[in-house]
Amino acid sequence: MKLIGRLITVAALAGGGAYIYSMMNIVQNFEYFVTNLSLKKFTTSSAEINANLVIKNKGWFSVTINRLIVDVFIDQNYVGKIIKNEAFIVKPSQDSVIPIIAAIDPKLIGSNLISILQNINFSEEGGKFDNLNFKFVGNIETKIVGFKVNLPFSYSQLYKNFK
Repeated sequence: MKLIGRLITVAALAGGGAYIYSMMNIVQNFEYFVTNLSLKKFTTSSAEINANLVIKNKGWFSVTINRLIVDVFIDQNYVGKIIKNEAFIVKPSQDSVIPIIAAIDPKLIGSNLISILQNINFSEEGGKFDNLNFKFVGNIETKIVGFKVNLPFSYSQLYKNFK
């Protein structure tokens, strides 16, 4: 009887360990994209950029993301932060689209204005920002079997004709 109890305990520990390992593997292998980047508002005191964060989950399990904190850089200059405290679910074997809003500090943009203005195409009506390099760096927080896990997040892309 004791032997059967020990075997069941070992099997449960091995199964639990395999589950934790597979969940960590799934979360670490997420692919990230930022799409539909657009300027929502720009005043002298605040600015907001809307975007969609796309997380591709190649795994077989859903994962709940509890918190997202990301620093935003334009042409390697820090300009603001994305903080999303609302939990969202990344579904298995598909892309999950999460709307995000980046709070941008115009004062930080102002200190880097020469670098950014060099990328405006004034020859077109309305003027467009050409070749702005956006970089998003931060952490995604989730829980796996009750343990909080912070995952590093990094994504950069060169955007053309940003309005």
